[in-house]
Amino acid sequence: MARKQARPPAIRQVILEPYQITCRACGAECGWGTTAIGQ
Repeated sequence: MARKQARPPAIRQVILEPYQITCRACGAECGWGTTAIGQ
């Protein structure tokens, strides 16, 4: 259980990069993209 909590932040950034691009496509529909871009 302790190992699951000790997740390196690097992995999160790698997942967030493509996630932002995907959200950018939907934009307002997702709401996540606009927040990530900072519009």
